[in-house]
Amino acid sequence: MEAVEKHYDERSGKYEAARKNLALRICDAITWKYLEPLVPSDPSSLVLDAGGGTGVWAIPMAKKGCRVVLLDISEKMLKIARERVVMEGLQDRVEIRKADMRKLDYPDETFDFILCEHALFLFEQPNQVVAELARALKREALIMLSAQNRLVQTLAHLPDSPIENPDILSLACKILSRREYDMLSKESSIKIFSLTPAEFKSLLEDNRLQVERLFCKIASIPLRFSPKFFMRTDVPKELESDILQLELAFSEQPDAAPLGAHLQAIARKK
Repeated sequence: MEAVEKHYDERSGKYEAARKNLALRICDAITWKYLEPLVPSDPSSLVLDAGGGTGVWAIPMAKKGCRVVLLDISEKMLKIARERVVMEGLQDRVEIRKADMRKLDYPDETFDFILCEHALFLFEQPNQVVAELARALKREALIMLSAQNRLVQTLAHLPDSPIENPDILSLACKILSRREYDMLSKESSIKIFSLTPAEFKSLLEDNRLQVERLFCKIASIPLRFSPKFFMRTDVPKELESDILQLELAFSEQPDAAPLGAHLQAIARKK
């Protein structure tokens, strides 16, 4: 995980600014719609935000009343999180720890709720992560996780003209069969490890996590709207609202999960 730690350390100063693009605003709005009702408000409840970075979700979850452990591998991301927690006056509710989520320093069945948002894709063996999170989750408690969808990832690589771009078509086939991987950034050597909806569901069920809901996020990119458009920060509010309503409609369709660039699951430990 040294490469991952270095990557996020180097980008920590620009992380919050990068989250202002349309894609992440839409994604965050969908996440919060489903996350907020799950967050316990009891002050005695303990929540784990695994891979929580700068506190994007730890802070609003703590504001609901529970105690939150924000865990991340990047010390510089956590430094920003500490500053934000102090600014919000939540020091008594948010504990910040630098750690690898594959090796949690907590007893079995510690947490009343666990969130693992936009982090699973960093692990070549996601079962190590899910097994450890499931171990630390209380029986009958809920966990919410996200994953990159390899089906959409593959389709996004298909060229407009396969005749003129046969190499790109070949790359798409290799990504689908896990012989090649996209990288986290052009400068990075960090691979993106994605899952199909069926693989994601099996991964959770194999770790005694009964999936109660599996849905898509960002169905309109990259299969319809261009990534360039979704990276904009100046989209008119009315248009953004319309896109969000479309995305929420997709997320509410049980059979639409394969269409999303991101997969989101809510599961209960049995």
